[in-house]
Order: sequence, then C-alpha cells, then structure tokens
Amino acid sequence: MPLEIIRDDITKIKVDCIVNPTDEYYSGLGGTDAKIYEASGPRLYEKCASLSPLATSEVCLTDSYDL
Repeated sequence: MPLEIIRDDITKIKVDCIVNPTDEYYSGLGGTDAKIYEASGPRLYEKCASLSPLATSEVCLTDSYDL
C-alpha cells in the first residue's frame, strides 16, 4: 500500500484505529489527546482512568465509543 498523507481532523475520518499520544495518566489536557476525548465522549476517559498509570512505551486498546 502506498503512503498517503491526509490533513484532516483525526476524529472525523474513517480509520481502523487511532493512536492517542497521551501521558501515563491519560490526562486529556491538550492537543490531539483532548480532541480524541472530546469526540469519543466520557466513556473513553472513564475507561482510561481505570487503566492508568500507563508506563512509557506501554500500550492498551480500548473501544472507540462515540467516535
């Protein structure tokens, strides 16, 4: 598959997954992290709060909720 660069709102395009650039506490305080929480609704934040803290380089998978 060729590389394609898309400049758009990551929460509004059809994708298979979104990698959220957050901190270990899923704070949602700014940038892309905040926009993902805003678009997905409160259930994503609640789920992430139950998973924190997340160690550097550790990953987790959640549902997309309202995205």
